[in-house]
Amino acid sequence: MKSEKRKIDDDDISFVVISDTHSDLYPEISSLIKKDSYVIHAGDVGDINIINNLKNSCKDIFAVNGNNDNFPDLSKIEIIQTQYGDIVVEHGDKHSIDYHGSLRESHPNALFIVYGHTHKHICDMKTKPYVLNPGASGNTRTQGGASCGLININASGNISVEIKKYTK
Repeated sequence: MKSEKRKIDDDDISFVVISDTHSDLYPEISSLIKKDSYVIHAGDVGDINIINNLKNSCKDIFAVNGNNDNFPDLSKIEIIQTQYGDIVVEHGDKHSIDYHGSLRESHPNALFIVYGHTHKHICDMKTKPYVLNPGASGNTRTQGGASCGLININASGNISVEIKKYTK
């Protein structure tokens, strides 16, 4: 399984976390992305132009192939190395039924695991590694509206996570 490792050296880190855009990024989510933020896309991109366009809007983007993608420039797993711990990104389709248990077993030393696939937003911070699924960030199977996640880590290592839901 192809995986990539990249490092972030920032003390304060802000991520806009998206997944399952299926060729269409919800406009309100797109407006959250700023030049000083990082973007994580947990697969099922649909149209590679979403990734290419986001590159111009943010500090950097970390994206993986989903089960509906086959982009040669994207890997199956992306590992973002930070001074606070690793953030592992994968689509999650190989971890069905007990997603969080299976993901934690696969990446026990991570700080965070970000996945998509289910189109259901959830943030599980009961135990490390923390697990975040931003839900569907496009218009396909959004469970009542597009959603995304926001992860902020400050210079003291304090973590805040928010799920943003845009109901129709």
